Order: sequence, then structure tokens, then C-alpha cells
Amino acid sequence: GFGMSALRPRIPLHPGGGLPGLNHALQAAAGLFALFSVAVLTGVVPATGFRDEQDFALKTKPEHDQLKPHRCNDRVEDMCRVFASEQGSIYQDGRASLGRLFKCLRSTPGEEPASPYFMLKPGVDRHYIDPNSRGLAASVLDR
Repeated sequence: GFGMSALRPRIPLHPGGGLPGLNHALQAAAGLFALFSVAVLTGVVPATGFRDEQDFALKTKPEHDQLKPHRCNDRVEDMCRVFASEQGSIYQDGRASLGRLFKCLRSTPGEEPASPYFMLKPGVDRHYIDPNSRGLAASVLDR
């Protein structure tokens, strides 16, 4: 007949009563958890604990001090300012600024293009790098 059993989806059940494969997935997850727990407890995988955020900041400070901006960060800043500006044409200036960013990203380190910026000004913006001295600055840093 046409009863309530016809409306229920027919999901094949595992002989144990669950969905097929679910038991295997849970067993695999439990096995991985046990394996990683043993690896951490035996010291194979180093695990460092921190008391709080301040302890974390103090112990990882040397790693954070080594971070420096991307070599094309000035081009990204210039492009963002072009798109945020209400002056000029976003289509013309934005397209050109985006093109200069991609040229910078495709260039090899130390050979970034020396094309001028649209919005960044020397002495005003901290992201400004004199495009004419860009190669010179990179050669001094490599020494």
C-alpha cells in the first residue's frame, strides 16, 4: 500500500545499525587522534604551551620582528587609494594602477618597475618608495 513507509527515504543500513562507512570514518578519526596524542606526549611532535596572550607575544617576538612588507606593497597601497579616490576616472586610473601592480608582482625581486605612482606622494605617505632609487635600494639591502 501507500503508507508512511513509502515517504521515508530508503538508506541502506550497516549490519551494526548505522550508515555504511560512518563507523569506518569515526574509527579513522579516533585512530588519528590517538596517533597525534602519542606523538605529542612522546616528543616526536613538539608542542609549546603558553599561559596567555602576553606570554605568547613575548615568546614569539623574534619571529614577528622578522616580518617585513611585500616588495610590491607600495603598488597595492597606490591601487587602493586610486579606487578609493573620488578624483579622476576609476576605469582609466584604476586599470593603469592595477597594471603597474601586476608588472611589479611579475618582476624579479630588485627589478621592480620604476613607473610613477598615481596617488602616493613623497614625504607624506609612508608607503612611498622613490621609483628611481628602487633598484639601488635593493642592491644595498642584498649586501
